[in-house]
Amino acid sequence: MATENTNVQGSQEQSQSEAPQESQLESCLKELVDLINRTFPDSKDSVKVDEKCPTDICVYLTFDDGPYNPATPNVLNILKERGVVATFFLNANHWNGDAKSKYDILKRIQNEGHPIGNHGYDHDPMTRKGYNTSKTADVKSDFDRITKEFQELFTANGDVFPGFSSARLPGDGRYMSDYTKMITSEVKLAHIAWDFEFAPNGVFKHVSNKNWQGVDGVAATSPSFPKNEDIILLHDHHWKEKADLLGRLIDKLKEKATIVSLIPLPSGHRQILYA
Repeated sequence: MATENTNVQGSQEQSQSEAPQESQLESCLKELVDLINRTFPDSKDSVKVDEKCPTDICVYLTFDDGPYNPATPNVLNILKERGVVATFFLNANHWNGDAKSKYDILKRIQNEGHPIGNHGYDHDPMTRKGYNTSKTADVKSDFDRITKEFQELFTANGDVFPGFSSARLPGDGRYMSDYTKMITSEVKLAHIAWDFEFAPNGVFKHVSNKNWQGVDGVAATSPSFPKNEDIILLHDHHWKEKADLLGRLIDKLKEKATIVSLIPLPSGHRQILYA
């Protein structure tokens, strides 16, 4: 009996000593995966660990219309301070610096682990009327043009453009099925719409719920909290002089939600039309 008790005690001690090792291994694996995804944020081979969201709500941040100077650097500063990742849907004609500074901001977005999406060269067309009087071939040309410009910009700086991870039509484009189909079948990128939008108070009529969840100065499309897997829309230039306000918004989101990267794309998402 003494021998049996010794064996049982030994087995318990061994199990207890192995448990931390297994936990350490899982932690190391997660750190390795995070490192790979930060290093290659736009790669189709990015690694995704299928694990339950650590909170009841996980959301995806996206920023449209950049890069702007100094708005986009200010947004990046806040994201870095808060330790969160966002996807930037970019235009080509809003940066007011020279070519080298444009390359530098694109490279900074990439280096800090934020995926980039194609938002067209110049954010036109924007309204349903504009889309109805345009042609899909013309809009495709707009999306091809920004890709070509960014490729040439990176080449001029001895670098290789990593490519876009996804695309988003400007304005009402998400409602125009001929155009979203063009994105997936001809541009060959997934089209990303959105579920929830934030802006500073008074910027947009449709973003009408002011001082959202007690955050003075922030408006939202709904007074409620975003739902699980909501894709959230913001715009770089709205936070040009309101970086601290953006920080408070992110802090509020993090009270109930985990902010995760949209890339690699989640499967079967209601707002994603897959290529």
